[in-house]
Amino acid sequence: MEKAYERVEWPFIIWVLRAFGFSEHWIDVIFRSISNCWFSPVVNGVASSYFKSHRGIRQGDSLSPTICIIAVEAFSRSLIKLGEVLRFGRYFSTSRCPVVTHLAFADDVILFCAGDKISVEGMLGVLRRYECTSGQRINKHKSMVFVHSKVSTNKREELGRWSGIKVSSDSFLNLGCPMSPGNRRADLFIQLIDKIKGRIEGWHKNMLSLGGRLIRYLWVALVHCFK
Repeated sequence: MEKAYERVEWPFIIWVLRAFGFSEHWIDVIFRSISNCWFSPVVNGVASSYFKSHRGIRQGDSLSPTICIIAVEAFSRSLIKLGEVLRFGRYFSTSRCPVVTHLAFADDVILFCAGDKISVEGMLGVLRRYECTSGQRINKHKSMVFVHSKVSTNKREELGRWSGIKVSSDSFLNLGCPMSPGNRRADLFIQLIDKIKGRIEGWHKNMLSLGGRLIRYLWVALVHCFK
């Protein structure tokens, strides 16, 4: 999502809270909390006059992550309903794996569907409706359609035209972990291992507490496990 906290509309949050059955008193408390937001920009080192916000929730507020998750739950349930449509080509990995339409963590979402036009357009339709109702926008510059390396060039071009998003079969990072089809290979974790090594080398063990030293040793053991 593009600036998920800043773009979400307040009426959408109220609608979702009512749909989940929250009491009007609690909804009023939430609305007063998110709507009482003023900004004062600093111009040439001098604070200017205040202006009021009309959408979005404040980053850093302890209540904001929970409100954002509740709002995104409406998007999640729309995807689940889409997966129940007979004409929608759902993604299957193995016979023992349950049908998965999406995986989400905060504003990072992975969507799963077949590559036919009906399925892709159905998924895009859910995204467009969510954008219209919530005020949020899909960041297409940071998004990617991931396909298998055996998918033909013509099919990749079709998927690119339908979605307007870059199509690739290269491995990618999701929440810091490499994603790639097939068996996991050691070379996929080289970047992650180097990052952990750099973090460990920056720690001065003599300045760490007992708990800090224990964490450092656990990270070292973790790095050796990947080798």
